[in-house]
Amino acid sequence: IAGCSNLDQKELRTSDFGFADGVQDGSLSAENVDLSSKWGLPQGSVIVSVSGASSKSSLQLFEVNRNLPATFRFSGTVPVTIVAEHSSRVDSNLRDGIIALDGVQYVQTSSLPSGIVSGTEANNYYVENTTSSAITASNRLVWESQAAATEIQFYTTSVSLVNGIRIRLTPIICLDTDGDGVPDATDLDDDNDGIYDSVEDANSDGDDDPLTNPTDRDKDGNPNHLDIDADNDGIPDNVEAQTTNGYISPNDDQVDTVIANNGVNSAYPNGLIPVNSDNATTPDYLDGDSDNDLVLDSTEGHDFDFDGQPDNTYTGTDTDGDGLDDGYEHGTVDDGYNFNDGIDDPANDLPDTDGTGDVNYRDIDDDGDGNDTPDEDTDADGDPTNDDTDGNGTPDYLDPGTDTLDTDGDGVPDSVDVDDDNDALTDNIEDANEDGDNDPLTSPTDTDGDGVPDHLDMDSDNDGIPDNVEAQLTEAYITPNDDDAETYAANNGLNSAYPEEHLPVNSDGDDLPDYIDLDSDNDTVADNNEGNDFDFNGEPDQTLTGVDTDGDGLDDGYEHGTVDDGYNFNDGIDDPANDLPDTDGTGDVNYRDIDDDGDGTDTPDEDTDADGDPTNDDTDTDGTPDYLDNSVDPKLDT
Repeated sequence: IAGCSNLDQKELRTSDFGFADGVQDGSLSAENVDLSSKWGLPQGSVIVSVSGASSKSSLQLFEVNRNLPATFRFSGTVPVTIVAEHSSRVDSNLRDGIIALDGVQYVQTSSLPSGIVSGTEANNYYVENTTSSAITASNRLVWESQAAATEIQFYTTSVSLVNGIRIRLTPIICLDTDGDGVPDATDLDDDNDGIYDSVEDANSDGDDDPLTNPTDRDKDGNPNHLDIDADNDGIPDNVEAQTTNGYISPNDDQVDTVIANNGVNSAYPNGLIPVNSDNATTPDYLDGDSDNDLVLDSTEGHDFDFDGQPDNTYTGTDTDGDGLDDGYEHGTVDDGYNFNDGIDDPANDLPDTDGTGDVNYRDIDDDGDGNDTPDEDTDADGDPTNDDTDGNGTPDYLDPGTDTLDTDGDGVPDSVDVDDDNDALTDNIEDANEDGDNDPLTSPTDTDGDGVPDHLDMDSDNDGIPDNVEAQLTEAYITPNDDDAETYAANNGLNSAYPEEHLPVNSDGDDLPDYIDLDSDNDTVADNNEGNDFDFNGEPDQTLTGVDTDGDGLDDGYEHGTVDDGYNFNDGIDDPANDLPDTDGTGDVNYRDIDDDGDGTDTPDEDTDADGDPTNDDTDTDGTPDYLDNSVDPKLDT
C-alpha cells in the first residue's frame, strides 16, 4: 500500500490473553485485548478479541475441533494482515480450513502432498484429504490474507483430532499526516482541511491518486493534500475554501467518527467545494490574490493595523511540517495539523477595514469608499500599498478619507471631478487609456514622467508653460473664472469658463497636442526655451530645477509666483499673447511661431551650422541668435 510499511510478523499465543494450557472445550474467550506492545506500538494500535478457542496442553498454542471453531477479531488504529496455519495432518475425507468473516481474500501458500487438495467456496478456504487414509504433510497448511483483515474463523471437520492452529499478525504502519486515526492511504482528506484530496490533487499523472506525483502549489515540499496552507499566504485552506460569513469550524471528532467518515471531519460530510472570490481560474486557497485587487492575500490577511504592511510575515520555517509557515502560526509553531489555526470566526478574526462586504483579502474595495483598490494605485506602479495621498500612514486603499481627495481644491472630490487639475482639459482627454478601462485613476498617463499623472499635472510636458495655456489658442485665450464651490459642484469640477469639453490645440499638426509636445511649432527649439526666453538670447530665463514644492506638476523653476501656491491653473498667465515671449510681435508667441523673428526665414533654416540647434547660431555675434534677430538673414550671401 502506498505510504505504508510492514512491521515484523508475530504469532498470537494463548498467554497473550491470559489463557491456561489444556483447555479443549472451546470456552476460551477474551474481548478487546490490547496487544500493541508486542510491536512497540501505542495503545489502541492492535486490539484482538477471541471466542470459542481451545488451547493445547503445552506450547501456548491454540486448538480447534469439529464442533468448536475459534474466531479472532482485530480492531485498533493499525491494520493487520494475517498468516493462518493448520496442523500438517488431515484425516481421511475431511477438511481443515478458515472462513474470512470479513470477506478478505486469502491465498493457500503451502506445498500440498498428493491426496490433499485446496479449495475455495465463497469466503471458505480449505484443504481436503481426498483419500481413505490420514495424510500428514511435511509442513503446516498455510493461508495468507491479501489485504488487512478484521475477522477470521478456524475450523476442522475432524472428530477424533483436536487440530492445532497458529495465527500470525503483521501490522501495517501507514502514515497518518493529520493524526486523525485514519491512515493517509484510506483517508479522503489527509490534512483535514475539509477539501477532499481528490480536489487538492491536479491529477496531472492521470491516476486519480494524490499519493503519487501530488500537486504542490507553493513548492514548499508539502503537497496540497498534506498542506493546510497550499498557497503560502498565511490563511489556512480550511478558511479560504469557505465563504467568510458562511464559515463552519471543524468539529472535535472522536477517532470512531473520523474512521466512520473515512478521515473527513463530520462538519463537512461531503467535502468543501472551494470558494473562488474573483472567479478567476484559481480558487482562493490556491490564489495569491483572491480578490484580484493588486494587494496580495499575504498582506491583506495579516495587516491588522491597516498600514499596508502585514503584521505576520513568511519566515521560511515550518517547525511542525503542516505547511503553515511559522510566521503565520497564531498559537505554538509546533501544534501540528491545527486545521484552521484558531480562525473560528474569519469575519472577525481577519482584517476588515470597512466592516462591510467581506474581509480585506476578499474585498475589491477594502475601505468601502466607492473606489476599488486597484483604482487607488495613484502612481500606477501596480502596488496600492505605497500610495498615501494624505500622508497619514494609511495607504489610500485602506483610508476612506482619501475618497474626498480634491487635488485642485475646487471642492469637488477627484472621484467625481471631470477635470482633477482644473486645466480645462477633462481627465478622459489627459489619460491615453492604454489599459482600455476609460478610467484615468487606473494606470494613468504621465507624459513627463515626473510622478504626477497628466490629469493631475498643470504642466504635463514639463516645459514650464501651463497646460491651461497650451491647450488654447493664444489670441483666443480664455482665463479661468473665479468659480465658487457651488458652481464647481454643479459643473462636476469643470471651470465655468469652459462649459464644454475643450479639445487641445495642436500648433504643428503632428501627433501630439501642444500641452504634451516639447516643441509645439516643430522649429527645433524646445518650448521650455522659447516659452521662457524673455531677453531673446536663445537661453531660457527660467529653467527646470527638478523640485515641485506644491506638487502641482509645475516645476519650481517655472512658478511665476510662490512655489507653494498649489493648483494655480494658468500660473498667472492671463494674457499669453503679451505674457509670453514673442520676438516679432506678429503671428504667434515664439513657442508657436515657426519664424520667431519675422524675417521671412523659418527658425530651422537659421540653423547655419546645421547641428539641429538654432540657439547657437549668431552670425553678427551681437548676442542674439539669428532665429531671434531679424537684422540678420543667414540665407543672404554676405
